[in-house]
Amino acid sequence: MKYIFFILLIFNFNVSAKSLTDEEIIYFNFIDLNNDEKISYQEVDQIIQIIFKLLDKNNDDVVTKDEVLDLKNIIENLS
Repeated sequence: MKYIFFILLIFNFNVSAKSLTDEEIIYFNFIDLNNDEKISYQEVDQIIQIIFKLLDKNNDDVVTKDEVLDLKNIIENLS
């Protein structure tokens, strides 16, 4: 699970495109924490930790399906 966000980012790219879509640029910038136009292993690791902490609402170091669903519902309600 540690690298699922990074893997999803890679698979979301259109492999035949010559440039990134607006959505892909947003994902890239989200991961590029120090804004150096590069994504380091440390940045990926930090993002994974942040996402995990957001999902683990009760801080038990385990993410359940219910916790993922709760976050999904919050995001959908913001739209």
